[in-house]
Amino acid sequence: MTVLFVNWEGPNTRYLESLFLPLLTGALRGGDQLRVLHFGWDQAHREDEAKRLAAKAGVDLRFVSVWRRPLGPATLASVGRGALAVASEVRRHRVDVVMPRSNLCAGMALGARRLAPPAGLLYDADGLMADERADFGGWSRDGKAYRLLRAFEDRAVAQADAVVTRTEWAVGVLAERAGRDLGGRAFVVSNGRDPNVFAPGMESDRSRTRQELGVALAAPLLVYAGSMGPQYRVGDMIALFSAVCRRRPDARFLLLTGEPDLARPLVEASGVGGAAIVRRVPPLEVPRYLAAADVGLALRTPFFSQRAVAPVKIAEYLLCGVPTVASAGIGEGVAVEGVGFLVAGGRGDWMELAADWIISDVISKREAYRGRARARGVERFSLDRSTSEYRRAFDAVRPAHSN
Repeated sequence: MTVLFVNWEGPNTRYLESLFLPLLTGALRGGDQLRVLHFGWDQAHREDEAKRLAAKAGVDLRFVSVWRRPLGPATLASVGRGALAVASEVRRHRVDVVMPRSNLCAGMALGARRLAPPAGLLYDADGLMADERADFGGWSRDGKAYRLLRAFEDRAVAQADAVVTRTEWAVGVLAERAGRDLGGRAFVVSNGRDPNVFAPGMESDRSRTRQELGVALAAPLLVYAGSMGPQYRVGDMIALFSAVCRRRPDARFLLLTGEPDLARPLVEASGVGGAAIVRRVPPLEVPRYLAAADVGLALRTPFFSQRAVAPVKIAEYLLCGVPTVASAGIGEGVAVEGVGFLVAGGRGDWMELAADWIISDVISKREAYRGRARARGVERFSLDRSTSEYRRAFDAVRPAHSN
């Protein structure tokens, strides 16, 4: 079986290399082939490395540029270009299953179905993109852009041989919107990571990393790894760190982000700039920085769209042995129960309570928390678990569309 994965990603994220290549190559069975069409902009700085990693995994990867301005016409033109590219891949390589990720790629796959020989459709919803734009990007749910993305989503769900989501809640939403019972066609897949890569490491490793950062071994170290978008509650994370600093002035906050130019002004304006460390590091370096921390932060604004996501950072923190402060009701946030602090929407005093938990509990029991977090991460977010979940979705498509 030949699978074509269709992905759209901005220049500051590396989910293709760090998440999807390991997951999808691990999920396919012997004799299967994975091909990737990757759509994006400003990608020249990563193309060679991504292709090297893909080739090492036996994957044929092709980059395709998209237009950005003016936004509406450029997006439509990019979807049209994508449909032609997908159709070409299906014809040339006898693709059995097209697997678009999220709405825009679904639009490409749907368009390609009119231009190429029949192929199975495995739709990876990976959240609710249109609703996220409405919740955080200022889009109107009555606007043309939102309605177009929703149309792509609804048609993809209705026509797909199988649908992948990140949460059970999302399955119900997608089925209701598409007006079709998903029955046995829906598969919930976790964002698993390689536990041999994301690992606590040795105490000597953590000590060296802290020395590099200029952080004392005994000092509380909080970490955030991710983007600076409004859904990530960066202001609340900084306020929580301020509460920790009031209890331990030697505490430090490490922000690992692909958007350092956005992060630095935020921490400087907050008054904690001297205690915050902002770094942009290669993906392969992220695990050792995480492992050196005491607590990871994974907050999300509890809007409608966020109930459909499963933050990758929770998996990474826990596998690295890092207890986590996470938002309740968001994706896999419940996974931190017993090894973290869940922030419920109505708890106005949560920052002080979380700061007390960090200083009074976690810091005084570092090794115990490290071991429990690691065990929970392996239980819930191992790469093997996630690839087996994806494999079930592939197998659901395979009978009708195998060579």
